[in-house]
Amino acid sequence: MTADFAEQRRRRLLEIPVEIARINRQLVAMRAERDNTERALKRRETYVRQGARLRESYKQLKSEAERTDYLRVQVYEDIEYEHLADRLEQIAVQIDKLVFEKDALEHERKALYAALISYAAEIFEKKIDEKTLADMAGRGRVLS
Repeated sequence: MTADFAEQRRRRLLEIPVEIARINRQLVAMRAERDNTERALKRRETYVRQGARLRESYKQLKSEAERTDYLRVQVYEDIEYEHLADRLEQIAVQIDKLVFEKDALEHERKALYAALISYAAEIFEKKIDEKTLADMAGRGRVLS
C-alpha cells in the first residue's frame, strides 16, 4: 500500500461516519413515518368497520364468522386503507434498503480501519528493523 493510497483510505474512513449519520437521520424519519402510517391505517380500519356494522347487509348476517369475513372484505376494499397499506409496504422496503446501506458502510469502515492499522504496523515494523540494523552496524555487528 502506498502512502497516497493510504491517505485516500484515511479520508474515506473519515467520510463514512458522515454518510452513516445521514442514513441514521433518514431511518429516524422513515420510522416516524411508518409509525404515523400504522396509526392512520388502524384509524381507517376502525372507521370502515364502524361504517360496515351500520349497513343492513351486515345486520342480516347470522354467524360471527360471516360477520368477521364481511368486515374484513369491507376493510380491504376501502381505497384509502389500500393506499395506506401500500405506503406502509413502501416504507418497509425503504427502511430495509437504508439498513442494508448502513450495514455495508459499517463493514467498509471496519475493513478500511483494519487495512490502515495493518499499514501502520508495517511502517512501524520497517522502522524498528531499520533502527535495529543501524544500531547493530553502529556497534560493529553486521548480519549476514
